[in-house]
Amino acid sequence: MSHFRFILQMSLDAIGVASILFWFPACASWLLFKRLMSVTGLVAAPQKGEDRPPDVTKHGLRVMFTPSDNSSGSGAFRCMVELASLLKARHGVDSFVVLPCDGSGTQLLVESGIPYVTVRSYGWTVPLGTNMRLWRNAGRMTLHMFSNLRSVREMRRLIRRYNVDVVHVNTTWTYVGALAA
Repeated sequence: MSHFRFILQMSLDAIGVASILFWFPACASWLLFKRLMSVTGLVAAPQKGEDRPPDVTKHGLRVMFTPSDNSSGSGAFRCMVELASLLKARHGVDSFVVLPCDGSGTQLLVESGIPYVTVRSYGWTVPLGTNMRLWRNAGRMTLHMFSNLRSVREMRRLIRRYNVDVVHVNTTWTYVGALAA
């Protein structure tokens, strides 16, 4: 039996080394690629800006949008910005976006004249194929869960303060907006 355990351990060690030898260059080249793209200006770097909260006075129906990210390259984010713009232009709907983090999508919101507030929140998913141990993922998920509880409380305050009628959750990546609603 000990011979079997030795072979199994050697196999797992070999898989771990092969995985590290494969993933390290891949991650390093991806980070280099992202850096080159941001330096050349082909991709906008994430921006840290001042929040632009909506006006407290309500002019009609008010919708709060909650996306999963803040990326101008994300199709879902771009569609959400377009939806908010069309609702405002065609139907006079007051809308604003609650962003989960800083990013390049903020520029789209500024250009479209859509107010936004940043409330830091995290997704509920765990990446597949990582070499992280179970306890590391469990610890990270526990920290994110407690951070998200604070985010839910802050979103509830926003819903009350701005008298929100509809909360549009533009993602399945996070549950914070749905729980706040």
